[in-house]
Amino acid sequence: MIGETIKDFKITARLGKGGMGEVWVAEQQIVKTKVAIKLLLADVSHDKQHVQRFFNEAIAVSKIKHAGIVKIYDVGFHAGSAYLIMELLEGETLASRIRRAGRLPMGQVGDVGRQIASILDATHAAEITHRDLKPDNIFLVQDAELASGERVKILDFGIAKLGTATGLTGTGGSMGTPAYMAPEQWADSAKADARADVYSVGCVAFEMCCGRTPFVAASIPEAYTKHLNETPPRARSLAPEVPHELDEVIARALAKQPSGRPSMKELGAVFAAIGATRPGALAETQQATGAPLIRTPASQVTPHTTLGSAASSATVEPRPRRWMLAAFGGVAIVGAGVAIYAITQRGPDAAPSQTAVPTPPPVTKPAGTSTSRVAESNRWIPIMLPPTPIVLGVESDRVPATVRGFRPARKITSPTAPYELQYHEVTWSELEPWLASSRTPIDFPPWATDPVARASLPATGMTWSTALAYCRSLGGSLPTEEQWEYAARGAERRPNSWGAARLDRSLTNAYAGPNATPAAVRMSSQDQTAGPGETLFDLTGNVQEWTEGLWREDLPNADEAWVESGQTSIRAIRGLPLAVELSSAVQTEGAAYREQLCATGPCAEKGAALRRYVGFRCARPVPR
Repeated sequence: MIGETIKDFKITARLGKGGMGEVWVAEQQIVKTKVAIKLLLADVSHDKQHVQRFFNEAIAVSKIKHAGIVKIYDVGFHAGSAYLIMELLEGETLASRIRRAGRLPMGQVGDVGRQIASILDATHAAEITHRDLKPDNIFLVQDAELASGERVKILDFGIAKLGTATGLTGTGGSMGTPAYMAPEQWADSAKADARADVYSVGCVAFEMCCGRTPFVAASIPEAYTKHLNETPPRARSLAPEVPHELDEVIARALAKQPSGRPSMKELGAVFAAIGATRPGALAETQQATGAPLIRTPASQVTPHTTLGSAASSATVEPRPRRWMLAAFGGVAIVGAGVAIYAITQRGPDAAPSQTAVPTPPPVTKPAGTSTSRVAESNRWIPIMLPPTPIVLGVESDRVPATVRGFRPARKITSPTAPYELQYHEVTWSELEPWLASSRTPIDFPPWATDPVARASLPATGMTWSTALAYCRSLGGSLPTEEQWEYAARGAERRPNSWGAARLDRSLTNAYAGPNATPAAVRMSSQDQTAGPGETLFDLTGNVQEWTEGLWREDLPNADEAWVESGQTSIRAIRGLPLAVELSSAVQTEGAAYREQLCATGPCAEKGAALRRYVGFRCARPVPR
């Protein structure tokens, strides 16, 4: 594509690629204006519904008269693929800002909230409902004309509900991102009106104030239940600095009944009052994050594009960067025209826990260490998702109910958002430079005292918080249980990562007894994933691995309050155990095998002996 011309724009670089299309940088040949061109894949462009939703963005944007709307210059088809030519933005998403700063300063909450409300008020005046407002779709660009120094841009009108004047009202079914969806939106988004956007603004405002969404859920059914039935916490209960008037209007915005919510103008007025009493949003952010907001040179620009993922998520950044962005519709169509969305999981704010996790300092490269070689040695493998979500767990394979594993009664399904896993467990050679740079004490297990011998061994014994912090430094997180299990079992729901073959202890390092030690990664000729795509190693039979999620009982409706109490949290670990004797259960559990382990709090240190046999690998959203 580079060098090709669409209209009068010559394509100069690719920003990113996803499951539905690509985003390119192009330059007008006379005045040299740079734009973003979003190009649907040719096979996707044959689907009239996809193309209509794609062009809906242009229709919506053309009707809204506001500086906070991304400009779209042209639409059409090129070589059989639908395209949009649109404004190229430089800045960062609100999601990235929240990840970096945690709770935003109140002055910035007021300024950003005021602008969001103003843009959406103009959107609703044009008889358009956004229906997918979230921090990933809110972009912050520098603008010297505004007192705060930043302008808000709202992106991604691909699933917007357009007014009756256009004759386009969108597709029925649940559309949006669960963490920000209004209760009425879950039943039929086509019937949701502007008050659903008010609810989403309430969720976004809560997250700006508290560093997390009002409802933290580990699955779509859990999110559904909470949004429809549970009362959200008050923002002031998590962030006492939130003014009473802002706390009150956020609570009203999160009302279950649309009639109980304030208007967008009311929201905007409260945000404006908060911003007026606390000026200097940029200065406040710099003070709060301890990092200057000066953007990096153009040579270090990091592209950020949303490319048809089911739940958009930005890459975690260890320091502020300058971003170029062109948003691609965050929609995944699954099954008979029904859109199914995954919980937004953006790393730090995705874990279903309020337990504080230390944020590591930026990784520095020790002398003589090549970070590029480290990254290449444990590369990221895209996981091929099934065409429709599948039920995970042992019961779906018709094994006895007495066997442990995720139970379908919980509606545990495969991930719907594209993601990647590291193709083997994190090794000591990868982890040690980061531990040294972050000044994390290292307690090597007895088999890892020799620096040469341990280089290719999985790094075990790390606390859950340390493992999570390392993954975040790579722009990812620990995998959820669903991500881990689906990668091990695949769309065919194989019993083991390698398929249906019975465990061969001579080939797989599992159930090797109390004196067993981990094997080097990628050494097993059996423990390699089967099927299409690149191979993943050691998912089932070397060491067990931490996951992001809190422990959940196999059967639903059990009392699980004990898994997170005070500073204590219990997390799930996956993979067959190493330092125990062979059990008959292994033949039926396989990749569904799971255990619990104390992750944080006083019991974490007591579990250090068990952690000696627990390693980890990282997961991340598909880069865009």
